[in-house]
Amino acid sequence: MMKGLRQITVLTIIILGLFFVMLGLWAIDIGVSGMVNGLSVTNGWNWGTRTPIQQYHIGLWLVGIGTLLSVVSSIFGIVEWKKE
Repeated sequence: MMKGLRQITVLTIIILGLFFVMLGLWAIDIGVSGMVNGLSVTNGWNWGTRTPIQQYHIGLWLVGIGTLLSVVSSIFGIVEWKKE
């Protein structure tokens, strides 16, 4: 088996990747809702107003980064497991 610290690190990176995917899907949902209704997208503190298309693309980037993190760390975990 992999060493305990490596297992925790790989699991943490996989969970972080899944968090980015969920955050990205949420951003895509907000962006599409804004595009359908013709609204601008802002947060509750009013320090970041974006167009819905920008919000949509931020979501796409977050999903891509989260997927990449999850896949690379999963492959790393499989390779390390096969070595032992």
